[in-house]
Amino acid sequence: MAPTEWALWPTRVVPRDCTEFRLLRFCRRRFFIGLPRLPVFIERGEGKMDLIKKTRDENWEEGDWCKDRWMLQGYVVNSGSHISATANVSLCYNGDGMETVAFGIGPIEAAFHAIENIVQTGAQLVSYSIRSMSQGMDAQGQVEVQLEHGGNTITGVGLSTDIIEASIKAYLDGVNQILAK
Repeated sequence: MAPTEWALWPTRVVPRDCTEFRLLRFCRRRFFIGLPRLPVFIERGEGKMDLIKKTRDENWEEGDWCKDRWMLQGYVVNSGSHISATANVSLCYNGDGMETVAFGIGPIEAAFHAIENIVQTGAQLVSYSIRSMSQGMDAQGQVEVQLEHGGNTITGVGLSTDIIEASIKAYLDGVNQILAK
């Protein structure tokens, strides 16, 4: 796997799903590899699938890695020039699903309101930015959100070909960091 296939941020690698989350944590604990160097480690040495197999061989179940984390199950947004934006967001926490609908000025704000209605952290969005990670029609966008919570600023990052999905993932990344503290 080439390093460019990973969601890279200057100081960390952002897992895109539970398997990558489990893999990154396993390598950090087992091989003492910092997350920014992991894609290079995989490219030079063992392949990603070999490392995933090792994590399973050591009985590290996927459920354990996703435990105590909010995960996106799905979302539907509706927006237009003559209607209010709405977002229906479905999240999962420890196997329990929750779903809600919220309104906003745009689809991303509506999605953020829906997430906050579910997780209820009281976090405030301070900053939102998006940048292209590749070129072409299927380019991936990387969203960075900064959330303020309890006097601390937390940065969440999300990556997807869909800007709204990347935004939701970034917000959830920030929420999960808040809850981990």
